[in-house]
Amino acid sequence: MKKSILVFGIILTVITMGLALPGSGTDLDPYQVTECMNITETGIYEIVNDINGTQNEESYCIRIFSDDVELRANGSTLEAEYGEEESPGDAVYSLNTENVSIKDLVIKGYNNGIYLDAVDGANISGNTLTHNQDWGMYLSRVSGTEVIGNEISNNNRDGIFLRDGSNNLFEDNDFSSNDGHGLYLFSSFGDTIRDNSFSNNDRSAVFLRETESSILTNNSMTGNGVILGGIRSQADAAFIAGGSLEHWNTHEIDTSNTVNGKPVYYWKNQVGGTVPEGAGQVILANSTGVTVENQELSQNTIGLSLGFSNNNNIKNVTISGNNQRGAVLYSSSENEVKESTFSSNSDVGLLIWMNSENNIVYNNSFSNNVRSAIEIYSSINSTIRENEMDGSGVYIGFRGNDILPHWNTHEIDTSNTVNGKPVYYWKNQVGGTVPEGAGQVILANCTDVIIQNQEINSASAAITTAYSERILVKNNTVSENRWHGIGALRGSQNINITRNTASNNNRALVTFNTAGGSSFTHNTINQNAVSMYLTGGSNYVFNNSVFGGTLGLYIPSPNNEVLSNYVNDVDREGIKVYGSWSNIENEFIDNVVINSGGNGVVLETRKNTMVNNTILDSGGNGVHISKRNNLLIDNKVFNSSEWDFYSESTSTQNSIENLTIGSQQNQTKISFEPVRIALRTASPDPELDLPSENHRDIGHYLELTNTSNLSSSINLRVHYQEEEIGEIRQDTLAMWRYNGEWNKLEESGVNTEQKYVYSGQVTEFSTFAPLGAFEPFFQVEILETNSPVAEQDTLQVTANITNIGDLQGTQNITLEINGTEESNYPDLILNEGESQVVTLNWTTEEGNAGNYQARVSSENDHDTEEVVVMGPGPFFQVEILETNSPVEETEMLSVEINVTNIGDSQGTQNITLKADGTQVDLSSITLDSDESEQITLQWDTTGVNPGVYTLNVSSEDDHDTYNVEVLEKAVVVTPITPASGITGISLTALLLASIGIYYYFQNTKKEERAKSL
Repeated sequence: MKKSILVFGIILTVITMGLALPGSGTDLDPYQVTECMNITETGIYEIVNDINGTQNEESYCIRIFSDDVELRANGSTLEAEYGEEESPGDAVYSLNTENVSIKDLVIKGYNNGIYLDAVDGANISGNTLTHNQDWGMYLSRVSGTEVIGNEISNNNRDGIFLRDGSNNLFEDNDFSSNDGHGLYLFSSFGDTIRDNSFSNNDRSAVFLRETESSILTNNSMTGNGVILGGIRSQADAAFIAGGSLEHWNTHEIDTSNTVNGKPVYYWKNQVGGTVPEGAGQVILANSTGVTVENQELSQNTIGLSLGFSNNNNIKNVTISGNNQRGAVLYSSSENEVKESTFSSNSDVGLLIWMNSENNIVYNNSFSNNVRSAIEIYSSINSTIRENEMDGSGVYIGFRGNDILPHWNTHEIDTSNTVNGKPVYYWKNQVGGTVPEGAGQVILANCTDVIIQNQEINSASAAITTAYSERILVKNNTVSENRWHGIGALRGSQNINITRNTASNNNRALVTFNTAGGSSFTHNTINQNAVSMYLTGGSNYVFNNSVFGGTLGLYIPSPNNEVLSNYVNDVDREGIKVYGSWSNIENEFIDNVVINSGGNGVVLETRKNTMVNNTILDSGGNGVHISKRNNLLIDNKVFNSSEWDFYSESTSTQNSIENLTIGSQQNQTKISFEPVRIALRTASPDPELDLPSENHRDIGHYLELTNTSNLSSSINLRVHYQEEEIGEIRQDTLAMWRYNGEWNKLEESGVNTEQKYVYSGQVTEFSTFAPLGAFEPFFQVEILETNSPVAEQDTLQVTANITNIGDLQGTQNITLEINGTEESNYPDLILNEGESQVVTLNWTTEEGNAGNYQARVSSENDHDTEEVVVMGPGPFFQVEILETNSPVEETEMLSVEINVTNIGDSQGTQNITLKADGTQVDLSSITLDSDESEQITLQWDTTGVNPGVYTLNVSSEDDHDTYNVEVLEKAVVVTPITPASGITGISLTALLLASIGIYYYFQNTKKEERAKSL
């Protein structure tokens, strides 16, 4: 086969490996594989040890290039190793080969465990494929392959995905707990699926999509079943879907297949008859006149499926707990569904789908179906009456082929109720007001109708208009609707949606494919998954308030005016504009977006205008632009976690004028020409030295990154306020760039009148800052004093003076005692950064005894220190040495004090202890001159509130202070003796303040026993 492929394999042999492996490639002496590699020669290969990761610079571990290769492992493991942002690659990959066997491997953690592309006649058996990031096994263009006896579990997508295959065998495999389908066949023919076990796969056991002539025999399915046809669903069991009859009626599926232990009844081309009771799943393909009754079709994916089947009768059927749809009518007409129960299905109770006509649905009960009770898509003339719906309602949807008859040909009267309130379905109505008390409102082809003062909850879609115009939707409250709260859908125009409250809906306010011209004003939108979703253009969105939820305003449409809206605390984007339109041309004016978890504003389209918007505290970028020709004027972006302004490489010719970034307290206002660039505020690195000691910043640092692979340039203009520059001389300000060292930008300067620093053209991006120079600044620090001194002695105060300014200066240094200047150090000259120690003196006089505040001052700074002048006689100096703080209330707090008589004669004084100004203890002490003694004073804290207190110890001459803490008294836990007659049980009582007494019981004997207390 394929000679060119064989030649390529020979080349790889020479270049990459040389096939220097132990062994001869036979069954008894296989090649020994010990690491990831390419296999380029026929033979038997055995993995003899566990292997991690992939080949260097390749996206797979083992790649098979040759035909007739057997790879076996006898239980060895291939496990991926990859970083947080790396792809784990594929474990085993083969392309354009024949007769490849892969046996007995354990594969974990790769993108795909086994990936075969254009492979014929393969055998994959005895493998364990688990916890892979995508598929356990991915098969493309595979035919005649046998997949036998594998365990396939816990993969993030499907267990096995097969595309464009034929005549393959899947036998005796165990599919369990995969996040997608167990086995997914897409556009395949003639495959056999037999003797497999499927359990707890999230979407379905077997999905046959656009597949023909499959044979299913003796498969055991638990928790879901089979899907047939072409509808790609989110969570299907056994479901035949698709646009062609042959996708439904060419398979062989017998009752040896079971769902939850009950048989699957797949009837094709059947005329008449009743499906036997006790089915696990029922599928009718191209069948007529069949009765399905007295069935319980539960815990499946889709309990009942009809495809291309007409005039069938479904009655008295219970369809519940299916993990997607309860029942589906696909291209099926004139069927009756009556007197049945649809409950707790994870998606839709009953789906009427694609060209299904004249079906009758009456007298059924629908409850707690997650999305809708009944959904109608691309179908006409449905009759819906006397149905009770709780927790959801009727939803009429649309696809690309939607037309007016899909909306206004149905018969849905008020005998249908949602949560006990009537459904109002009005079609072709002119004028009128929908009565209050509706459970759901649907307008189809209506004009000049008013919907107001309704309270609609849990109705799938509370209020819907389609092909309608001039509708007023006012003062309604809509909440907890799965589809939308208020929706102007296909063909609607001039819908006025005002002063409504929408809470906890999937989508609060929406337009889908409308003719435009609708208005959304003064609405309050709380905690919705999507607050506003506008796919129809030319809407007016004014003064709406959005609080919480996942997404704010999502606008994939052109020519919308979005004015004065408030968006706060959404999990992702606050405002996002996107779509395939070449020119969106929306206007965003005076909007406020606060605390978005993702980007504040995202522009993914062209020719949008943003004027005077405020974006605060975004978790991503403040403004994120990926397209060109957008105009931004006078916007403010503060405190973004990532970039305040980010422009992708695809974004060119955007014009930004007066963009203010940074924080609200420290704003940086910039303007720049059209460019691809990212810009944000940056905090100065504390270890980042400025160009010299003569320079200071004004708090405006910018970080710029070129996001284009082309040459880009920018002209910076950073605005400042008068109070921000302090004593920096304005005429010294200029723009500097840091890239390992600081350099002043050419053509940089300052406009002191309009107060901005500007640069010439910037082409090298990194960190930028406006820098300037201070005037001299003499900083003062008192180092020591010789206090206390006696009267008529000299008090000396020593201080360190440092010029922390940027220029040399000359200043007088003064000493003040209680506000009176006593001495000075004149004309001290210091260069920038220079320090000098100076000593200033005060000669005391007789009668100066007392406590004083000494203050040393420069023209810029000062420092103070308390000093003491002693008179003749004793002078008792006190010092607190230690305390036993903290203590519990009622305990004694002790204070150790050192008392020294530094006076010139013996004396006796009282030493007092005060707590927060209240005296609590007193001791009298007599000391000779220069004598010291340690004493202890105490404070009884009984009756004292817990807290922190300031202690003051004082003599007649001196004092010292200390903070102590009194704690709340600990609670005592007391064991309690068991009550009389109760044995084998220990009891403990816990006394909890202001709560009560709680008892903990423990049986101390092994046998079970009941006792009364």
